[in-house]
Amino acid sequence: MTSLAGGPSAATTPDLSKYAVLGLALSGHPKAAEKLKSLQESSRPSAWASLRTMLGAGNSGPDTKSTVPSEVISEALRANEEIADKGLAEYYRGSRP
Repeated sequence: MTSLAGGPSAATTPDLSKYAVLGLALSGHPKAAEKLKSLQESSRPSAWASLRTMLGAGNSGPDTKSTVPSEVISEALRANEEIADKGLAEYYRGSRP
C-alpha cells in the first residue's frame, strides 16, 4: 500500500523492511551480507533509518529501530552465505524435500 504522496505508508514499512532483508539474502552478494551483519549487530536506529530511506520510506512509522525479527535477519544471513557458495538455483534445489 502506498500513500497518496507515492511513498510507502507507515503500515507497510515493516513488510518492506522484511522484504528488503530477504532480498539482501537472495542476492548472495558480499556487500549484502555486510549490510545484514550491520543490521543484526546494530541496536542503533540509524542503521534501520538508512534501510527505510533506501526503501523510500524515510523515517516514517512507529520508530526507526528494527521492524524485522532478529531470527529473520539471522536466517537471511545464513541464506546469503549459502547462495554465495552454491548459487541461487542450487539453493532452491536443496530446499526441496
